[in-house]
Amino acid sequence: MLLAVIIPIGLVIGATAHQLLPKAELRGSLLLPFLGTAVAAVIWTLFSWLGLEESGWIWFASILGSLLASVLTGILLSTARDRKNREKLATV
Repeated sequence: MLLAVIIPIGLVIGATAHQLLPKAELRGSLLLPFLGTAVAAVIWTLFSWLGLEESGWIWFASILGSLLASVLTGILLSTARDRKNREKLATV
């Protein structure tokens, strides 16, 4: 039942990453919050299925996975879109 706790944590991590990373206008405003939520929930579920819900590792892995997925996706996506926009503007 603690899955209901980790879901808002993943949402906040993703939303914070969206706001703090540069070039937020190049990504959808719901992409990183959704991704952070989904990754945290999937990791939590996997650890639960493995019987590790009593350990602290489930919290660590869920939060770290959500953070890494949100930040890396935000950086990579923004960089790729910015590069693509520059290429299109150079050809005009």
